[in-house]
Amino acid sequence: MSSEASPFLRDPVFRQLLQDIRQSNNWTNWFYILRSWLILAVVLTAAFLGLEWILQSGVGWGWAIPLVLVSALFVGAGHHHLGVLGHEGSHRTLFRNRWLNELASDWLCMYPIFTTTYMYRLQHLAHHQFVNDPDRDPNVMQMVETDTWPKGPLQPRQVLGYVLRILSPIRMFGFLRVRIQANAFSSSRDVYRTSENPAPSWPKRLGAVCVVGQFFLNLALVYKGDETLLAIVPGAVWASAMLFFGLLPHRFYHRSRVKPDMSLKATTLQRFTCYFLLFHGLAWASVLTGRPIMWYWSALWALPLLTVFPLYVLLRQFVQHGNGGRGKLTNTRVFLGPTTMNFFLLPVGQDYHLPHHLFASVPHYKLRELHEALLKYPDYQESAVEVDGVVYAAKGTTHSSLVDVLGVGSERYSDGTFIDSSVLDEYDVTEREAIRAEEHASAT
Repeated sequence: MSSEASPFLRDPVFRQLLQDIRQSNNWTNWFYILRSWLILAVVLTAAFLGLEWILQSGVGWGWAIPLVLVSALFVGAGHHHLGVLGHEGSHRTLFRNRWLNELASDWLCMYPIFTTTYMYRLQHLAHHQFVNDPDRDPNVMQMVETDTWPKGPLQPRQVLGYVLRILSPIRMFGFLRVRIQANAFSSSRDVYRTSENPAPSWPKRLGAVCVVGQFFLNLALVYKGDETLLAIVPGAVWASAMLFFGLLPHRFYHRSRVKPDMSLKATTLQRFTCYFLLFHGLAWASVLTGRPIMWYWSALWALPLLTVFPLYVLLRQFVQHGNGGRGKLTNTRVFLGPTTMNFFLLPVGQDYHLPHHLFASVPHYKLRELHEALLKYPDYQESAVEVDGVVYAAKGTTHSSLVDVLGVGSERYSDGTFIDSSVLDEYDVTEREAIRAEEHASAT
């Protein structure tokens, strides 16, 4: 189904507006990146000082548990904000300059949460192109595989049961495992998997060992107390990894029908450098201050990254697409409130998710303007769902609550199947005929 069929796109006034608001720039998102890191800095500083007080006062480490848990809620939110800014990078809307977009997205957003813009892009473009298709949308496939995708409309009690069910550590770590695997390796269900022989998996596994190994190597050397070894060994390991992966032929790197903006070899070497600087810096901070800095990082950064952050991602996908249709105007919603839900689950433009799926090239800070412009057109106004409230809708409005939209019957979504072919227009893509075959299969 083509976006050209939309009545609002036949209006020259709207087309001009769309052309204007699609323009990103090289400065606005610096504010959002700095804001996200400021939130993280404030929370991490407060938590660090709290742990230091517990350590110095001798009141017992039991007091650290509530401190770490509360900080994890906000650090996980900070991770989520960074991930969503990296999502902007995957659409090339973080910054107009292509290189600035990739480098800032990777170094400031994606590397800190241990992924890359490009590997996320492959998953996310497929989500846009085949939204809510249980056989091709990676988000839905991952949730189905881990039994976290809601099966049809949910009554209020079932919504509560769903939330309690996904809080299970087993289910949460299962979702995290499947998501990491999908972002790192090409499966047979990947719609952008090239017809060439896939790259072997051992280089990625070896790369993961190099990264995780750097942490434990630095930690061990801190406890060994030999500063000479700490100054030499981690750097030598990093240099060896850089040399090995720098000489590794390109055929051993990930292959896809959607080509990267930056060579994957360059991205890999940058990641090794980033994590070497991180872990080696933490190690020296531990040595020079005499404080357990590496353990603090594990408790205050790594723990939320492995628990709270994937929970927020899962809940976001649930509220945005759970019980949604596959039509152009019914596959997701707009979330006007509450503010708390939007901060933790729907940050940085994720609240205006319907206009984002209609026009993914519009930067997040212009989605509200886009939504308000679209509301002037009857087809959008009649079909777009605006959510304002979790259990009950805001009084005095025609908006729905989240519980309302999750309980709507399937007859509400009878507007066909939307395949967004345009999402690939700006990318270097090969084997387009094979992708069109996937589109045909999805539509039928």
